[in-house]
Amino acid sequence: MLQRSFDQPPSPPEESTATAIERSPQPTVDLREMARILRRRWKTVAAPPLCLIVLALIYIVAATTLYTATSTVLVDPRRANAVESNQSAMSMSNFGTDDATIESEALLIQSIAILQRVVEKLKLTDDPEFVPTPGLLDPIKRLFSSSSSVAGASPEDAAKARSVDILQRRMKVTRQGTTFLVDINVSSESPRKAAVIANAVAEAYFEEQVRAKYDDTRIAANWLNGQIDGLKSRVVASEKAVEDFRSANNLTVSQGVTVNDQQITDLNNQLIAARVQTAEARAKFDQIQQLSKSGSDPGGFNAAISSDIVSKLRAQYADIAKNEAYNIVNGDIFRWSWLWPRIAKWFGVAWEGFEGAPVLLESQMANDGEIWKTMATKYGLVEPDLSRVASPWHTDLDMGRPIEVMTDMTLSRKLGFHVYQNTEEAFHDLFASLREEKVIP
Repeated sequence: MLQRSFDQPPSPPEESTATAIERSPQPTVDLREMARILRRRWKTVAAPPLCLIVLALIYIVAATTLYTATSTVLVDPRRANAVESNQSAMSMSNFGTDDATIESEALLIQSIAILQRVVEKLKLTDDPEFVPTPGLLDPIKRLFSSSSSVAGASPEDAAKARSVDILQRRMKVTRQGTTFLVDINVSSESPRKAAVIANAVAEAYFEEQVRAKYDDTRIAANWLNGQIDGLKSRVVASEKAVEDFRSANNLTVSQGVTVNDQQITDLNNQLIAARVQTAEARAKFDQIQQLSKSGSDPGGFNAAISSDIVSKLRAQYADIAKNEAYNIVNGDIFRWSWLWPRIAKWFGVAWEGFEGAPVLLESQMANDGEIWKTMATKYGLVEPDLSRVASPWHTDLDMGRPIEVMTDMTLSRKLGFHVYQNTEEAFHDLFASLREEKVIP
């Protein structure tokens, strides 16, 4: 039987895995090989960057440059409005409510009501920049867009809504950190137009604030008028009830007062007349006592009082005395040389003294109007106008005489005027009164 035999060489002994790995060739990086690869495939490597550069250049050429203008407004929630103007309501404001109020005002600036006012004021519906241009995808967009919002709207309203939508996309309102300042950023193809629109949005916001306050005031006024009308009706009803009560109790009214009030008035008049008679009788009694002490005859006192001759003599004396000049002064004796230092001490100022010649006060106070106004503001005085407080020319007329003036009270004292007042105390009382009334500091 034939058999095929294979002469197989003996297999070499198996090497360990570690030894095989060590003997296997390791991949290496050859820069020259990489350069050859780049030279062979340079088109594939350069195509993507070149495409991106071309697309960027096309966008730069085709895109429209937009300028952004910023208008900053102050939103202070702590300012009192027309209805809530008391201090207790303002004190309830805190940081949490302030933040919420500022964020709400920022959203109000972007509201359709304010933007519609801007569109109407600047006539943006006639501006090609704020009129949407037809695009290739507009028919598809109209298929998926809802037309319920513009159903039944006039073409003017639809154009205004489209301009408002474009303005909303061109505008951004942001708050500056945690301050009360809000920035209104508007972008436009023209820098001047962007500034005009940003300022118009700020003005529209302020107009909206004024309108809201006007509405609040009108509502409050209507409520107050209603309350006043209700009080008037209650007063009329009360007066009618009083009239009915007077009629029912026979309390008639004469010359605007009731009978009881008239009787009380008559009794008061009688009481006053009785007091006057009592005072006259007491005066006569005192005079009779003085006559008795002096040794004169008091028996003819009543006759002398009621005598026509005495009355005529008194009338003649009064007629003569009316042409006499009587000095009316405090009645004490003083010198200005020692009174001025005491007045200066009362005010706590330095006293310069007399320098040998009169110095006119009018020239010294010629430019003191602004100084007095500053003092009036500092000390809260009632009159900031110096000319309404002091008249230097009049003081110069009285105090600027080159001779010493003495005032005699003999004639007045002979006629019974014996009252006098200390001059220094009179000045101190006057200054204290003027200081209390906030006329002088």
